[in-house]
Amino acid sequence: AMAYYYIGLAFKNKNENNKAIKNYEKAIRLNLDYNLLYYRIGETYQEMGNNLPEAGFDKISDEQKSYYQKALSYYGESIKLNSNYALTYYNMGSIYFKLASYDKTKEDITNCEKAIQNYLLAIEWNPQLFLNSDYDWDFYSDYMTFAISKLKDIDKGIESYLRAIKLVPTNPEYYEELGDLYSKKFQYEEALQAYLKAKSLNPNDANIYSDIGQTYSDLDDYVNAINYYEKAIELSTDSVSLSFKYDGIGRVYYYQGEYDKAIQSYKKAIELNPSWAFRFNRLIGDAYYYSGNFKTALFYYLKVRNINLINTNSYNNMAQTYSELGNYDEAFEIYSEIIKETERMHNSIIIKGGYGLVSGYD
Repeated sequence: AMAYYYIGLAFKNKNENNKAIKNYEKAIRLNLDYNLLYYRIGETYQEMGNNLPEAGFDKISDEQKSYYQKALSYYGESIKLNSNYALTYYNMGSIYFKLASYDKTKEDITNCEKAIQNYLLAIEWNPQLFLNSDYDWDFYSDYMTFAISKLKDIDKGIESYLRAIKLVPTNPEYYEELGDLYSKKFQYEEALQAYLKAKSLNPNDANIYSDIGQTYSDLDDYVNAINYYEKAIELSTDSVSLSFKYDGIGRVYYYQGEYDKAIQSYKKAIELNPSWAFRFNRLIGDAYYYSGNFKTALFYYLKVRNINLINTNSYNNMAQTYSELGNYDEAFEIYSEIIKETERMHNSIIIKGGYGLVSGYD
């Protein structure tokens, strides 16, 4: 029976998956109850599903689904024989993740929950497995992060990360993701503690310093916010990422009424990342508006308007700017655009079946 297993393994290494499965199944028919054998069949079916083209963004084809269901069945048999094989749980988690879309149907939610449950079981049975050179720990962490993102349940996400941290307390990514979820609940003190722990584990990550800077800003501690954003800027090496660090520190200056410094930060962001100029120009317009420089504010608002990106707050400011300059017809025109966009967004929410938080380009 073991001979069939090794023949199957050889075919698997040659990417002849159907021949591999036939030989694995021959070994099973000869009463070889070997958990790794069932695992190999599940792994092969999973790979066959992965090799097929998807039906679209975040959608798997029926053929893929068929292979994944077979893989889950064999992984289940493998667990019956050996319930502490971490890779089995990890692979099952990956399949459930693929079976769940962002549509958030009842089935999608169930698959997300199963994905997270299996990822956590993988860590529980062997926390060190994904820290060796054969496996990419960051890739594994990302998969669980994506599954929690698909679940869209902040409380369950927090619960999952807290459990993962108990099992692997040295992974900074879990603390960072935990901080993000606390921030979404406006629990800024808890978020800050999570980010600070992430920083202690990964002291050279610019994004963590940026997260801490943002959280201090949310807590109205602008001195610490600026200090951490400055450190994030110092550590950033990628121009796009760096542009958003200048965006962040610019917003802190803006909140403090230091509009000149805010404007300089936003202009630096445009130099680094011109593809996001629509956002930074709007923020520059806001800074000029609140500093009382209405003509210059209007100049930057018009740059945003020319690419048809509406942000209610900035359009209100633009209308007020026209009013301050005595251009009342233009002000009324802007207010009309705001009303049309608000009605469009309102109707869009109703069509989708419910109300949610709607914001412009913050």
